[in-house]
Amino acid sequence: MDSTIVVTGMSRGIGRAVAREFADRGATVVGCARENATLEEAVETLEEETGGDVTGVRADVRDEFD
Repeated sequence: MDSTIVVTGMSRGIGRAVAREFADRGATVVGCARENATLEEAVETLEEETGGDVTGVRADVRDEFD
């Protein structure tokens, strides 16, 4: 898959599952979450488990100025 996917809420739950699925399929994944610590852990885990290209950006999509 030659795509870049943006996933919100990537640190846990549905967002993390979506990120894992796309990374497994070979997409480059750029994910965001509100908390740096959980986001960094998610990025490390997803890269290790999938071998994919996963990047995390701390952001709160509820706040237009964040």
